[in-house]
Amino acid sequence: MMKKILLFIACVMVCMAVNAQAIKIYDEDGTLIAVYVNTADNQYKVQFSNSPVGSKDIDGKWVQLWADGPKWATYNLGGSESNVYGGYYEWGTTLESDWRMPTEDEMNSLTNTGLTSWEWTDEYGPGANVSGYWVSGLGVYSNNSIFLPASGAQGVEDSGDVYNATPSDGEAYGYDGYYWYSSVDPDITQYLYFYDTKEAITSYEGTETIAVSVRPVLNE
Repeated sequence: MMKKILLFIACVMVCMAVNAQAIKIYDEDGTLIAVYVNTADNQYKVQFSNSPVGSKDIDGKWVQLWADGPKWATYNLGGSESNVYGGYYEWGTTLESDWRMPTEDEMNSLTNTGLTSWEWTDEYGPGANVSGYWVSGLGVYSNNSIFLPASGAQGVEDSGDVYNATPSDGEAYGYDGYYWYSSVDPDITQYLYFYDTKEAITSYEGTETIAVSVRPVLNE
């Protein structure tokens, strides 16, 4: 049996039927906006939250995944929402003043199992056809998460390997994710690399000749 948790801001009114077979959600004006019906396979319960840690909007705001951690953008640079791959950028891309590249320490913390959990999915987005990782906080941050699409890469490495980042490039598009992070050494470019197994989440010294995704953090 699958138990699903519905998280609501306190200003939303919730009305549950006496027999607990349905949960009806009303907005502040009393308009019914959603009904969740309990079945043998899906059992819902209500969990209220007065003040979620950070913002989970997908309109350019941020999410914080651990205490004193950076505030991660909710979608990739060049994207419009979390299930969109976004653009592909060469090393040294300048971000707008509100955002910056994550640092090496921040990216290492993102993959630290003591701070976050990673869950692969092949079925995210409106068409349920976007692959990538959900990265969620732990403890009081467990309701906060970001989605990192497996958006592949573009360009040619020094070794001659070609990255196409199109549906015909089955070795990358929808399977691999590459995300730049900043380096204190100007001669080294680094990126987070993952594919659809947990063991593959790691960091590599990259090459300036490929273009990959960027997940910015808030510049404070």
